[in-house]
Amino acid sequence: TVSYKRNGQIFVFGDNEYGQLGLNSDEKKIEEPKLLMTDASVHLISCCFYFTLMKKSNGDLLSCGYNRSGRLGVENEEDQKKFQLINKKEEKQFEDVLILKILLLKMFCF
Repeated sequence: TVSYKRNGQIFVFGDNEYGQLGLNSDEKKIEEPKLLMTDASVHLISCCFYFTLMKKSNGDLLSCGYNRSGRLGVENEEDQKKFQLINKKEEKQFEDVLILKILLLKMFCF
């Protein structure tokens, strides 16, 4: 789970088996909300089952978590425990996924 406050604080908690919370930690489960970062340039952030996507206001798209077969769009196939910049050639695919998730959340949660 990810929570974003208007002041730029981002909190995460829940399953972290593949590093999908971006904490750069080996902890498999985070029981209480933990401050991930304070960054007012984060425009969108959304977690999926095993990975998290983040878009910054400058257009950078980042990912962390489960990376089997290079699913995160980064240079290697290792799980990423902290946010990594997505390769420009992969960016459009991930941006579409992120926007779709945000739209679905708005439809069903608000």
